[in-house]
Amino acid sequence: MWWVCLSAFIMMMIACDNPCKQLAQRICDCEPTRTQRQTCEQFRIIDRDSDAVDPTEAEEDFCIQKLESCTCAALDQNRTDLCGFSNGAAPQQLAGSND
Repeated sequence: MWWVCLSAFIMMMIACDNPCKQLAQRICDCEPTRTQRQTCEQFRIIDRDSDAVDPTEAEEDFCIQKLESCTCAALDQNRTDLCGFSNGAAPQQLAGSND
């Protein structure tokens, strides 16, 4: 029973993240191994305790749109545009930064 409560708590915490962090997490969750997922998270997701700048409303809207289309299947098919990447450009951090 405790794992049900823990799962509910984790889902609540995920829901509190901004949509760009959720998108970054979704992309990382598609990595095939735990090590690759951890590396992805270190590269793409800014630590929750950092002083990162929150995304603008336009950036959040963009991430919300991409959350609807970004799937592991899309990434497997190299449809990176469905996850917010285009023209083979290196992805920027999706979790919000002032770069």
